[in-house]
Amino acid sequence: MIACGAICPRIVDGPVPGPGPETASGPDVVFVFSSNEVGATFECSLDGATFSGCSTPQSYSGLASGSHTLSVRAVDLSLNVDETPATRTWTVFGPPTATV
Repeated sequence: MIACGAICPRIVDGPVPGPGPETASGPDVVFVFSSNEVGATFECSLDGATFSGCSTPQSYSGLASGSHTLSVRAVDLSLNVDETPATRTWTVFGPPTATV
């Protein structure tokens, strides 16, 4: 189990990490997340970008082929920001390549 700060975000739905075809996704994904703090808001970072406000469900479309990582942190009503964001890494596979 991953240690979590006082404000604990959790990604509860989205592309599943791990070996096998379940790691594959198309270029459009949707994530659902929650927090142990009632009334918490969220900030997201896709692929190491600066964190910015987001809401659940959070969708991304038109992602390029390759590996992607979403980090989600919670902010409580006192504006305390979680220091241990939840993360999910998955792979987007592009269209099949034609072989001759």
